[in-house]
Amino acid sequence: DDNDIRRAIIRKTYADARKDGDDRVYFVDGKYFFEGIRNEATLDGCHPTDMGFDRMYHATLPLIKALLDGDLKKAAEWQPGEEEA
Repeated sequence: DDNDIRRAIIRKTYADARKDGDDRVYFVDGKYFFEGIRNEATLDGCHPTDMGFDRMYHATLPLIKALLDGDLKKAAEWQPGEEEA
């Protein structure tokens, strides 16, 4: 599947950056952002609609807040699915 190929490329880019010493890069796997609503949340199975962007926002907000607050422990413990309303 094309999405799996894209995800593998992004994950390798992330791993390479970490290996090269970049400790300020994070990988957020969006595989489950649109689970059950892919047709409504994307235009073509990949590019998000307004609903898709809203889902991504809520899914990543706790992580972004933790990073901006400098709470690296909380950021490291973050898991997709811990959305805020």
